[in-house]
This record gives sequence, structure tokens and C-alpha cells, in this order.
Amino acid sequence: MKLLAFGLVVLAYLQSFAATDVQVQVTALHEIRMMLIDSRGVLGDWNENQVSPCLSSYVMCDEDNNVYAITLSRAGLSGVLSPSIGKLTFLRQLVFDGNLINGEIPQEIGNLQRLTSLQLGNNTLNGSIPESFGDLSELQIMRLD
Repeated sequence: MKLLAFGLVVLAYLQSFAATDVQVQVTALHEIRMMLIDSRGVLGDWNENQVSPCLSSYVMCDEDNNVYAITLSRAGLSGVLSPSIGKLTFLRQLVFDGNLINGEIPQEIGNLQRLTSLQLGNNTLNGSIPESFGDLSELQIMRLD
């Protein structure tokens, strides 16, 4: 009986971390949206009231409800990329090519240790490539032109 009680305590503890990860990702998506000008309304459901980041358009999640891809090619977005992108630590694909995004690439992209594909080409980004890109050891595709 003590073993069962211990198991339930451990399970509750682990679930609290999962809930926290989900909320961090929902908040990050909302913060990203707030820095972008969404003239077509494609990010209309990226809000802080979502119960899961997986309910957001153009977002793909794994079986644990972690965001692993954002695909927003030619979506008519402008504005700047939020440093909050670095909070999506399960992200493997980030595709924002063909928009009108300007400003510098956030240093926080270096937090995305699982990132394999980064496609930010055909925007109006400026500045240098952040030093933190050296931490992206899984990166296979990078398009910044």
C-alpha cells in the first residue's frame, strides 16, 4: 500500500512538470504573436487562454503535447521575431520564410537544442547571425537568405 501511495505522489509530481511545460509553450506562442503583425489573421488562435499549444494553427506537436514545428511560410507576417521563441525548447522545425519579418534574429534561438531546420529566408532580417547558433548542434537546414 505504501508503494502505491509513493507511486501516486511521484506521478502527480511529474504531471505538474508537464502542465508547466504546456503553459510555458502556450505563453511563448502568445508572446511571439504579440511581436508580429498578422495582417491575414492566421495567428488568431495563438492566445494565452489556450489549454494546449497544439490547438494553435500552424503548430505541430508530439505525443506529449510539446511543440516540435511551426510552419508559417508566406503567411503575410511582419514585425519582429520575439525572444520568446527560445522558450519552445522542443522545437525541431522553425519555418517563417517568405514573410516581411524584420529586425535581428533573436539570440534565444540558440536555446533550441533540438532544432534541425531553421528557415527564415526571404524576410527583411538584418544584423549578424547570433553567436548562440554555435549551440545548435542538431541543425541540418538553415536558410537565412
